[in-house]
Amino acid sequence: MKLTQTIIDNLLITVKKSTITHAHASVILDGNRPIIYTYNSHWGRTSKHAEVNAINRLMALQPKVRYNAQRNKKNKIHKKYTLIVIRYSNNHFVYSHPCPACMRRINDCGLIKKVLYS
Repeated sequence: MKLTQTIIDNLLITVKKSTITHAHASVILDGNRPIIYTYNSHWGRTSKHAEVNAINRLMALQPKVRYNAQRNKKNKIHKKYTLIVIRYSNNHFVYSHPCPACMRRINDCGLIKKVLYS
């Protein structure tokens, strides 16, 4: 996996779309190829995290299969995607480790091999 300047630039463009105070953006990579860019957004009175938005969109790309980390070996889906999460504030990157709920969602989807964050 090679993090290119183009991916970083696109993450910075994406994070600026967020209207939330603590703006986050994420990208899912298939090898070196970005396939989904997302940002956190308001969802009713709470926020929908960028990681969850990205995973939901990834799952929608493959509607015929229901993913579950507890599947048996015969039906096991190979983890192959990389998830990158950034937080950007005052013109610099800020610490953005996924929260426990997001980490559960990442693990439960069964598709993410590696998680990188700013």
